[in-house]
Amino acid sequence: MKEGFEPGEVTAVSVLSACGHLGVLEQGQWVHDYINHKALRMNVFVGAALMDMHAKTGVVHEAEKVFKCLTVKNVYTWNILIWGYAMNGQGEDALRAMRRMVFKGIHKNAPLTELAAKKLLKIEPNRAENYVLLANLFSSAERWAEVGEVRALMDSRGIKKLPGCSSIEVNYVVYDFVVSGKLETVHTEIYNLLEEMNMRLRVAGYLVDTDVVSYDVEEEEKEVLLFTTVRSLL
Repeated sequence: MKEGFEPGEVTAVSVLSACGHLGVLEQGQWVHDYINHKALRMNVFVGAALMDMHAKTGVVHEAEKVFKCLTVKNVYTWNILIWGYAMNGQGEDALRAMRRMVFKGIHKNAPLTELAAKKLLKIEPNRAENYVLLANLFSSAERWAEVGEVRALMDSRGIKKLPGCSSIEVNYVVYDFVVSGKLETVHTEIYNLLEEMNMRLRVAGYLVDTDVVSYDVEEEEKEVLLFTTVRSLL
């Protein structure tokens, strides 16, 4: 601004995202005031960034105000609202928002996602993530032939998906969990605990979301695949 440049919507979104991650409400509110003062376009991206910043800094009612002012609401803005309620101890509000979201028919924009994924394949043909995105999209729509085509394309181009890895620090010791990694004693204990949690969740009536399994198999087999994937992570 000192150089004479006026920040626009893109800059506002970037700064708001940083404020949310850092939990600095005062600076985030300054950006909000700037948006109002300069009459920047309150599109879905700016609105989502404002909601996210307010939710992460614990001011959920402000996030709700922004949500109500948005002329266009998508699955992302709804998810931020629900997440904001849940993370700030407003469980009932989160459930009500989720019911409203379902009632209004908010869902994934599959055609647009497919178009974007195919464009990414052309722009970045050597990135495994783009193939995985497209395969997952076809899987969620139960388009199994297309899933097979994407995998065949990966094989023909020599594209390999890197194994998933996550880390956790316990008592200043970092534990790494890699897909297909060897089971150690501590990992076996974690797996046994996961199995017990899985049983308790089933008794409590939990329904497994099998949409993420990109194989054309029965629902029960999908649940097994999901749980064995968790096991392989250990």
